[in-house]
Parts: sequence; structure tokens; C-alpha cells
Amino acid sequence: MAAADGYAELGLIDLAWEEVGTLTETDRNIPEVQELILGLLVRQNRWLEAAEAGHRMCLERWDRPAVYIHTAYALHELGRTAEAQSTLQGGPECLRTDPLFHYNMACYLAVSGKLKDAEVSLRTAFSMDGKLRLHARRDPDLKALKGML
Repeated sequence: MAAADGYAELGLIDLAWEEVGTLTETDRNIPEVQELILGLLVRQNRWLEAAEAGHRMCLERWDRPAVYIHTAYALHELGRTAEAQSTLQGGPECLRTDPLFHYNMACYLAVSGKLKDAEVSLRTAFSMDGKLRLHARRDPDLKALKGML
């Protein structure tokens, strides 16, 4: 698991999958491993697989923010932005302490044309993590909010 996670962090996705492949079925069902697998699917733009895997985890009410963030992102990339927004909003309360929750919510709101709400979410994200402002300037989902970036 540690090796797979390390490879994933370095962007060596194929090597991460190789490490995941060496795990037993029991180990692959550990929440941390499931979360890692979900992250690998997202990094490979395997949106449908990520959305399906993440949806199962969300239904089980996992208390892990990354599960909801990854699942919502995959749904958004599939053009299911309203469902992505709903997935984030339905996540555990601890999710609201993650700046990516607010950033991604801003993206989904902006794409949906709810610019005032998107601006509030984006300001919250920036106040939690100022480095997100740099990413926001290049994010096509936020082009309608260009003036505040």
C-alpha cells in the first residue's frame, strides 16, 4: 500500500497499479486502498469507473473527504455536474473543512450559472488555501468569475 501510494504521488500510475495488483483481495477492500484506487482512476481520467467506484463508497457513507471530492469530480467530468454538486453536499460534515470541497463546489456552481454562490464558495476556498487562486486562474470552469481571480 505504501509503495502504491508513493508511486501515485509521484505520478507513476502504472507502477502504482502494479503495487495494487500485488495486494490480496482482502487488502484491496481496506478503505485506504479503495480510496487510493479511486484516486488512480481519477488521475487516469477513467471517469465512469471512478464515478461508479466512488458512488459505491458514498452509498456506504464513508467518512473520507477525498472519496466525495474524487467522485464528484468524476461525475462533473462526465457532464453530470448537478449530481457532482449533490454528491459533495451529501458528504460528511468533515468535508466542509477541506478547501477542495469549496473550490470544486465553486466550479460546479459557476458551470451551472449560479455565479453569486460560486463566488462565495471560491472566496471560502481561497481563505482556506491561498494557493488555489493560482489554479483557479487556469480553470476553465471558473472563466465566468475571471474578475475575482
